[in-house]
Amino acid sequence: GRLGVAGVLDLGPRLSHLRYLVLAESGLSVVDLEPLRYCTVLAELCLAGNEVENCQFLQPAFASTLWRLDLDRNAVVDLTGLGFLPNLRVLSVQDNLVTSLRPLLGSGSTGGAGGGGGGG
Repeated sequence: GRLGVAGVLDLGPRLSHLRYLVLAESGLSVVDLEPLRYCTVLAELCLAGNEVENCQFLQPAFASTLWRLDLDRNAVVDLTGLGFLPNLRVLSVQDNLVTSLRPLLGSGSTGGAGGGGGGG
C-alpha cells in the first residue's frame, strides 16, 4: 500500500538521513511536525499549503543543514525560530499572516545588508 504523510512521520529515527522532504498540501499543523527532530541532515523542507501557525517546529537538530524552507499558503504569523538557522538561503512565506520580519535578523543584529566574512 501507499505510505501516507502520517506514515512517513511515524518513521521516527529512520528519518535521520533524509535531506529533502515535501509534505505539501497535507493538512499538517505544528503539532504534527514533532517527528522532524529526527531529520538531522535536512537541507530542504517544503510545507506549503498546510496549517502551520508558527516556526516553533524548527529543530536545532537540522539548524546547521537547512538551507531552503517553503511555508507558502499556511497560517504563519510569527517567524520566531528562523533566526537560529545560519545556513538558510531560501525562505518562502507567501500567502501567510506574517506581520514582522524582525525574527530573521537574529539576536544582536542591527539589520542592513549582510555580507559574508570580512575579507581583507
